[in-house]
Amino acid sequence: MAPSAVQRAGTIFIWMFIVGSGGDQRGVR
Repeated sequence: MAPSAVQRAGTIFIWMFIVGSGGDQRGVR
């Protein structure tokens, strides 16, 4: 298993955390 899946999951988790924290200013998309 490549670390790609792990990195992708981590990125999504962090993104969701940031968005939920009210930091949608960085990713208004």
